[in-house]
Amino acid sequence: MKKKQLFEKFAILFDLRAKEINPDLILKNIHSMDSLKHMELISLVEKIKKKNITAKEIKQLKKIKDVMKLLNIK
Repeated sequence: MKKKQLFEKFAILFDLRAKEINPDLILKNIHSMDSLKHMELISLVEKIKKKNITAKEIKQLKKIKDVMKLLNIK
């Protein structure tokens, strides 16, 4: 998956425009981020990665770039 495709998926998930998504965006600062969105994000990451992620990996997801790193997207 390419960065642009990932940002489009994030835009849909977080109800943002793709232009608003950038690697330094802090997840907890997204206005729509709540516990349900957090679970949806985890589900999306696992679906893309085709593998379950660990609690340790989940705790490391602070910014969009952390998600990109986990998914090996540059």
